[in-house]
Amino acid sequence: MDNSSNFLYKDVVRHDDNILYMAYYFPQFHISPENKLHREQPIHYTDWNIIKEHNHSFTPLDYYDLTDPSVIDAQDKYANENRVGAFIFYHYWLDNSMVLNHPVELFMQKKRKTKFMLCWDNESGYLGNQYYDQPEKHAYQLLRYFKNENYLTDINGKKPFTIYLTDNMNTTYLVRLCKFLELHNVSIKIGHNYFTKNTILPDWSEMAVEFAPHDIGGPRRSNLSQYNIKPNDVFSSWKTGKEYWQGAITAWDSRARSNSSRTHQAKCDPNKPNGVVSVDAFKSQLKTIKENIHPLNKDKIITLFAWNEWSEGATLEISKEFNDEFIKCL
Repeated sequence: MDNSSNFLYKDVVRHDDNILYMAYYFPQFHISPENKLHREQPIHYTDWNIIKEHNHSFTPLDYYDLTDPSVIDAQDKYANENRVGAFIFYHYWLDNSMVLNHPVELFMQKKRKTKFMLCWDNESGYLGNQYYDQPEKHAYQLLRYFKNENYLTDINGKKPFTIYLTDNMNTTYLVRLCKFLELHNVSIKIGHNYFTKNTILPDWSEMAVEFAPHDIGGPRRSNLSQYNIKPNDVFSSWKTGKEYWQGAITAWDSRARSNSSRTHQAKCDPNKPNGVVSVDAFKSQLKTIKENIHPLNKDKIITLFAWNEWSEGATLEISKEFNDEFIKCL
């Protein structure tokens, strides 16, 4: 039965059976001030360097530059043609400033067929340190995204905004961030990335957003076709009205990232993938999810890892090895 009239997110492209696909978007394919091989040396790089230097399962047709507006236009068009409704841009707020924000800025410059939202990757790392001491400044910089016409918005005018890691999240920080946004008539809906059945469901979160399937041993190293549907009792304490978005992973071969010097991942065998790279496994995974939409996933949302995580072997874009086979699984 078509229950689209009950959906919270209406002004967005959906796929068959009203499935709303949203793909994680990695913005690191351009030179930025923070993208340096060594903090003390001004030698810049992009993740394309990692792909070129290490073995991998996916090779792009073109090593594009995300400062080129025509690239953003083409991605918007290709996503829409394949009925991907929204991009989930990773958002970085490191050393109390925006990092790798140029691609999403370009995406906002014109009306798009594809919506977008932000996932705050709040992990300290090679690009800078994560601090929780200037929420008003953070909120001020976020305003332009939430006020953009392309930002995914529910029927109540709320903007979804997810947080990658919850362990160090300061509730006071979120309260102050929201209050400043409200001064500008912006209301956000804060969610969190849900990794395993043991992931804590924070009181402040309104959405548990599944980050790929989670099986024992790690979601990316297990058989991707064996999607583990979460039992309802996992969310027995989840309050009425909160949302659960299910998630799928296209593939996983992080040899390029793992064997580079720009990651916390352990090195792996450079001659074979350290995960599953299979069109059939991805297709099977999606079929299982669509046949088992969780009761709390009323908008039938499936988040996809990923649109363009080339250095981790997870992409919906066209590759030399697989052409468009992965995106045609949708």
